[in-house]
Amino acid sequence: MPALRKALIRRAREIIQDPACWTQSAAARDQLQRAISPRSNDAKKYCAIGALDKAAQERGLSDRWLVELFSVLTLSQVIRVNDSQDHSAILALLDQLEKEM
Repeated sequence: MPALRKALIRRAREIIQDPACWTQSAAARDQLQRAISPRSNDAKKYCAIGALDKAAQERGLSDRWLVELFSVLTLSQVIRVNDSQDHSAILALLDQLEKEM
């Protein structure tokens, strides 16, 4: 499971690496900036949790796997940093989590 966690974190970081692909206060947004499911084909921007969800989907996993793979505390921290800090802060947190896993 540690390898899967690292792979999901790495992929989520890739998804939001470009600030134009990152958002706050919604798991994902479409081209009109409407909040949508990160699993939608119309999603263009993702928050870190949305990016983790998309990474899980790409591996054929449901979003429920995120709770199984990451603690609720970790997921809460990701949400908090994503929605209250800047793009570089969330990338730094994902880097830190990847090293810790």
